[in-house]
Amino acid sequence: MKGRKRKNLRYPYISVLLLLGALFFSSIPAEASSGGFLEGYETEEGQIKLFCDIPENGEAAAEETQFAVTLSSQELPALGITTAGEEHTPMTFYCLVDVSGSMGQEQMDQAKAVLTAISQGMNENDNMVISSLGNQLSDSGFLSDKNAINAEIQNLQIGNEDTNLYAGIVKSIDILKTDIRVNPKKCLLILSDGQDDQKSGITQSEAEQAVLDSSIPIYTVATLPSDPSGGQLEFAKLLGSFARISVGGIHYAPVVDGTDASSVGQAILQKERNCVVLTLDTSQVDAEGKDILLLRVIYTAKDQTVLEDTMEIFSEDLKIAEAPDTEEGAEPGSEPESEPEEPEPEPAREPEPEPESEPDHRLWIAIGVLAVLVIIAGILAVFFAKKKKGEKLSAEESGAGDFGVEDYEEKKADEIEPSKEDGQAEQKENRRIVYEVRFTAIGYENICRTLQMEEGRVMTLGRDKRSELILNPEDKRLSGVHCKVCCEKNQFNIQDMDSRNGTFVNGVPIRNLGMTAVENGHTARMGSYEYRITIMRKEE
Repeated sequence: MKGRKRKNLRYPYISVLLLLGALFFSSIPAEASSGGFLEGYETEEGQIKLFCDIPENGEAAAEETQFAVTLSSQELPALGITTAGEEHTPMTFYCLVDVSGSMGQEQMDQAKAVLTAISQGMNENDNMVISSLGNQLSDSGFLSDKNAINAEIQNLQIGNEDTNLYAGIVKSIDILKTDIRVNPKKCLLILSDGQDDQKSGITQSEAEQAVLDSSIPIYTVATLPSDPSGGQLEFAKLLGSFARISVGGIHYAPVVDGTDASSVGQAILQKERNCVVLTLDTSQVDAEGKDILLLRVIYTAKDQTVLEDTMEIFSEDLKIAEAPDTEEGAEPGSEPESEPEEPEPEPAREPEPEPESEPDHRLWIAIGVLAVLVIIAGILAVFFAKKKKGEKLSAEESGAGDFGVEDYEEKKADEIEPSKEDGQAEQKENRRIVYEVRFTAIGYENICRTLQMEEGRVMTLGRDKRSELILNPEDKRLSGVHCKVCCEKNQFNIQDMDSRNGTFVNGVPIRNLGMTAVENGHTARMGSYEYRITIMRKEE
C-alpha cells in the first residue's frame, strides 16, 4: 500500500515541475535564445578587436562597460568601442548566385539589383566574390574594382543546370574561413529560389552544420517570381533557415515583403557597417604552452538581457609585445653573474677525490680479466688453425682422384650461377616503391610542395614537426597534425584527424569518411589553400 501511495504522489509533482519549466522557458527573452553574437576577430600588437552582432532593440549604442571578457580565464580590459563603419574595417562579401534553370529573368534581375546596391556602397579596401551556382561553383575571384564587379554582375546569365545549393554553401563557408584574401569582417550572401538537387551528395543537415560551426553572418535573399506558388514559398522558407541559424544573419524575400531589391542590398551593407567593434588589451595575456585559447564574452543590455558567447582564439594570432621585452632584458643581466660562481667549484671539489680511492682497484681487476681473455683467445686460435690445416690436406688428397681442376671449376661455376639469379630475383622483390606527391596551391603558383612517401606506409601530414610530413609551415589555418596520408597501388589516400578547419576532397568534407582516395589531378583543401594533387611512382 505504501508503494502505491508513493507512485500516485509522483504525478502532482511532475505536473508542477512541467508547469514551472514552461513558465521559465517562456520568460527567456528572444535575444537569449540564440546566444551567439561573436562574428570574428582581428589582432594587432597588444590588442584584439572583436566583431559583435549586438541587437539594437531601440537602445542607444553599446558601451564598453556592458561587456565582460576573459581569455582562458584571464580578464581583458576594454580599450574602446566603435562600429565597423566608423573603423573603416575592410570587408569581404562572398555572393552565391543561383543561375540554374529554375530561375527566371525576373528573379535574376532581383539578384543583380541586390549585388549592384552593395557594390556601389563598398569602400576601396573591401572586396567581393561573385560565385555562379549551378551544378558546380564558378567564381569571379576576389574583386575590389567597382567596374570589374559591375561587369561580373551584368555577365550573370541563367543556364539549364540544376542547383547544387547545399554543396555551394559548404564550399563558400570553407573559403571564407580559410582563404588568406578574405578580410577580417566577412559575410556570405545567398541569392536563390531555395531549390537543391543534391548532385554532390551534400545534405541539408551537413550544410546546416557548416553554418553552425562557423561564426559567419549569412544573408539569404529569396528571389521569387511576382506570383509565387506554394512550393516556391516553402523553398524560400527553407533557404531562410540558413540565415536564421547563423550569427547575425537575416533572411529577405523582396516579393513577399513588398520591398525593392536594391533596398535589400543597401540594408545588408548597412547591417555590416553597424557591427560593433570592441577593442581589448592582450599585452598581459599568458599564452605559453597553449595552441588555442577560449574567449568568453558576456554582454548585458540596458534592459538586463544577458547574452553570452564563446570563441576559440589561436595563440599564434596574438601579437603580444611586452612579454618578450621583459624576458630579453632579464637574461643578459643574470647570465654573467651566475655562470662564474656556480660551475667552477663543482668540477674542482667533487670529481677529484673519487678517482683516487675506488677506481684504482677496479682498474687492476679489469686488466687481469682482460689478460685471461687474451690468453684463452690465443689458445683457441692456434687450435682451430691446426684443425683447419689438417682438413685442407685431407681434402686435397681425397679429391685428386675424383675430379681434376677443370671439373672442379665447372662444378664451382654451376654452383655460383644459380645464386646470382636468386640474388637478382631477391633484389627485384626487395625494391622499394616510392611515390613523389606534389601539392600545388590553386591560384598560387609559388606555393608548391613535393613530398616523398613509401608505398603502404601511413604517415601524418600537417603544419609543423609534430607531423612526419610538413606541408606548409607558414599556414596557420593548417593544424599541426592535420591528416593521415598513404600511397598505395598508384593512389593517394587521405584521412582527416579532427583538424581545426577540416579537409575537403573535390569540395566534399571528409571529416567523417575515414581514409578517402584522391585521384591523380584532383584537389584537396587543407588549411588556407586548395591543392591539386599529382602522383608519380618510382622504384628504388
